[in-house]
Amino acid sequence: MFARVLFLSLLSTLSRAETVIQSVIPHDVVPDRAAELRMKVSDGMKYQFVIKPGGPYTKQTLSLDYRISDMALHSGYALLAAGERGLLIAEVTASGKINISDSRVTRGVVTHVVAENDHAWLVVEGSEIVMMDIGNLKKPKVLARYHADRAVTDIAVQDSCVYLLLGSTTVAAIDMRTPQEPVEFSRFEIEGAAKRIFADGNHLYAALPGFGLVIFDVSDKKHIRQIGRHAVTGGVTAVTVQDGIALLARGGYGITLFDVSDPLHAKWLGSHGRVGRVAGISAHDGKVMLWNDRAELISMDMANPRLPAIAASLGDTGTAAANWLDAVWLDENTVLAASPSALQSIDFSPIPPQFSNENLDTGQGVNFGGERRLYINGDIAYVADWFSGLHLYDISTPSSPRMLSSFHTPGSAKGVVVRDGYAYIADDDHGLQIVDVRDPLHPVHVSSLATNGLAYTPKLSGNLLYLAGHRGGFQIIDVSNAAVPRLLADIRTPGKAWSLEIDRNMLFVADDTSGLLVFDVSDATHPLQIGEFDPGGAAEDVVVRGDSAYVAFFDKGFYVLDISDPSSPRQVGHTPTPGNARGISLKDDFAYVTDWFAGIQVIDVSDKTAPVIVGEYDTGGAAWGIGIKGNHAYVGDWWGGFAVLDIGDPKRPVQVDRYQARGNVVQVAAQGKFAYAAMDTGGVQVFDITNPLNPTWMTSVEIDGKATGLLLDGSMIHVAVGSGNDSGLVTIDASDPFVARRIKHYAVKGGVQHIGSGAGRLYFGNSRGLGVIDMRDPDRARPWFVYAAKINDLRVEGRQIFLATGRGMEVLDDKFNLKLRYQTRYPATLIRARGTKAFLYGEKLGLRVLDVSGTRIRPVSSFEPAEHLSGMALEGEVLYATGTNGNLLELDIARLTAPRIRGIYPLASPATGIWIVDGIALLAGNDIITSVKLLPPVTLMRRSGREVRMLLPKGLPAGSYDAVAIAPDGTRNISHNVLKIDTPVFSKPEITQEEFQLLLQEQRKQSTQIMPVR
Repeated sequence: MFARVLFLSLLSTLSRAETVIQSVIPHDVVPDRAAELRMKVSDGMKYQFVIKPGGPYTKQTLSLDYRISDMALHSGYALLAAGERGLLIAEVTASGKINISDSRVTRGVVTHVVAENDHAWLVVEGSEIVMMDIGNLKKPKVLARYHADRAVTDIAVQDSCVYLLLGSTTVAAIDMRTPQEPVEFSRFEIEGAAKRIFADGNHLYAALPGFGLVIFDVSDKKHIRQIGRHAVTGGVTAVTVQDGIALLARGGYGITLFDVSDPLHAKWLGSHGRVGRVAGISAHDGKVMLWNDRAELISMDMANPRLPAIAASLGDTGTAAANWLDAVWLDENTVLAASPSALQSIDFSPIPPQFSNENLDTGQGVNFGGERRLYINGDIAYVADWFSGLHLYDISTPSSPRMLSSFHTPGSAKGVVVRDGYAYIADDDHGLQIVDVRDPLHPVHVSSLATNGLAYTPKLSGNLLYLAGHRGGFQIIDVSNAAVPRLLADIRTPGKAWSLEIDRNMLFVADDTSGLLVFDVSDATHPLQIGEFDPGGAAEDVVVRGDSAYVAFFDKGFYVLDISDPSSPRQVGHTPTPGNARGISLKDDFAYVTDWFAGIQVIDVSDKTAPVIVGEYDTGGAAWGIGIKGNHAYVGDWWGGFAVLDIGDPKRPVQVDRYQARGNVVQVAAQGKFAYAAMDTGGVQVFDITNPLNPTWMTSVEIDGKATGLLLDGSMIHVAVGSGNDSGLVTIDASDPFVARRIKHYAVKGGVQHIGSGAGRLYFGNSRGLGVIDMRDPDRARPWFVYAAKINDLRVEGRQIFLATGRGMEVLDDKFNLKLRYQTRYPATLIRARGTKAFLYGEKLGLRVLDVSGTRIRPVSSFEPAEHLSGMALEGEVLYATGTNGNLLELDIARLTAPRIRGIYPLASPATGIWIVDGIALLAGNDIITSVKLLPPVTLMRRSGREVRMLLPKGLPAGSYDAVAIAPDGTRNISHNVLKIDTPVFSKPEITQEEFQLLLQEQRKQSTQIMPVR
């Protein structure tokens, strides 16, 4: 099941509009086979008709003049805490209509409601608890009242025991089994400030925004005791428990899952970091719904709780869902959601087709590279990236690393060590690569040495380099002459050598299922195994300090060994980790363990016999490598990129930067198999788009300022910069995309907002007007202004310069003379041109097609897109446009006198810039590149007043589709879920993320050779 967010444009208008499409036959279509669709319609000639990807949709929006602050589910009905309106009861009919009845049995302001069996408990006037019999919802009755001595901020119920959160630090347990005589069992203090509580069985769970999750044993109501405290990155703002799993809304971003089947030994289970800042979670009968600060409702698939997935989602750019307050599942498919001003009944049964990379799960959609092992030398972090080689980051300002350079290795960089200006790179099947990095801006290859197996982790001791070769054991290499490395020993090991450590002529090898092996290497040409430690499991990393070895076992956690007798390593301490331990770095009395999906675990090793986890940080990717300098930890976070954590307080690590995810993409361009994204605060990021729906980060180019646009010109990239030290234009040489480098900066006073090119010139626009740079002699080129105008957009076509201005459109020749002007009452914001035709858009103008072939501009046609456009692109006979209502539109311009929408793609969030490449639309506007696979067009075969026939092409992805009728004024009438293409039951492939990445890497190696931009 694939995630997709569906924005409902013009919601209030559509709810009142007539139903234009009465029926669509057939409803179910066999995949990969063309089919004829027949629509029965009210007026087939007046409207245009489009089939678009579907998904969850709102059946009814009921506007309210009061606010719903809390909801509870009871027998398919929703109980609503409606402030001064009291308790309301909502029913949703099969058609989606919301019916509300008023209880009118209690007075006062109702702020909270919970239900159990045939009883409900209300919080009234802040401190009064009202217990009601709701066995007959038409006549609910008050059974009891209880007055708390303080304000009640949350309430939970289990077996008629009511738990009241008083303020934020006190919980009172009230026995209401005998309603006429409520009795306080006990009260207890929470260490920290709680926001929400949840009761499940004999346990109470408290969400602490400043800490995480606290668990209490309430089996003895008179002696409630705390049994667990679990730190969670960003703290926890909401909690619910279902089927032994605690679902936590992280105070930062995303959700975290704990296995609480044994609450005394609760364990971290999984997380999902791409669901926004979660405001609330509800669960019922295996269904989980969450809502976030982006006005999205997201249904989560928990079939594999270690990898929670987005099943489907819905967002609304209108005012109705500016902030969701609560949501409940009424049945298997229907959700009732409350916002400050409305209730919405939402059908979550349609399964959206996968046509883009939006809202895909961990490691999908966009990969920020394969950042793996790293090494810190001075103020530079050297990072091995599986997909693109070696990256050098300047970390002199820890909170904001800068990319210095990249070096593309021939294989897949797995590890690196640096000394005396030389980097020794373990390059997988390409063995050892030695690179001169004395000039960190220009790394130079020195030599190579083929090795057995797959080179993974290098370590240096004197002139000897020890290399873990994974399937090939390990090698010892003489690197006294970096230009001519010499193999001294090649030793096979029974397992897979992941990593190693050299200490006092002893080599410790983390050898996967063989455990930790110890070799005497006093004779480097004849290593001799003398010891081993094998508790079962898979050893991945080892660090030695004095007589202790610290070992990461992928599936066993963290071990401390006494190696005072290297021939007989002895376990002295062990702690399991919640994820999969992959790497270790030590600082003071703490071990920082990279724990794959579980991020970073901080382990106190001051007592080696009892190592204990005292802090954690759940990174955005899958933490693998780590290096520490001062109070900062630098993490190779695999598809999460390169992250920096402040570890000044080891018990509370805080992320201060994630290099590849700074700001939003403002423009994107592509050529060959590479895409270039200008980030508003993150420079220019380069992505491999061999798989366009899964762009993979390769490298970046630093920009000191706010990028506003990007122009691809052969092998050169010109970046418009609006502010900062690079204000103006920056030119980047991308002839080799893996090592793209800036080569020129042209300072422009006031910065640059718009950019175009033609005939060897760069044209730019800002508040001062139009400027130009003659690039035919770049060394002497300088910017100068040639035309004063308020420019909102510009394009160059042949020898003409098209300007969208506050007064309409102006056309200049290449001598900067004004040749044509098209004046409008309202500003024009977008302009595109081809040949003698121009496409001009403004919010109050709509889209206008203009003929510029003569001495005066002649209007050809106009089109009302029914949503504000933020970007346009021309490709063949199609104009693509992004709308602020969250759609990508395909506009057929084959007949310029009658443009028509032929495709609508609902997006998770509004996009801006567009680039079309190989049937894929790459979109700017989000914090990642959004990729949309353009679907084959539906062909109109015949239409009459009452029937429309369309040919549905083969090749449409499985899922639910909507039919849309578009009126001449652009208004859209949507018939939801009228077409289904063979939607398979969702199941996760039985493959680990690591295996997936290995397969992806192998596929890339076997694919067509990637050619550099020319």
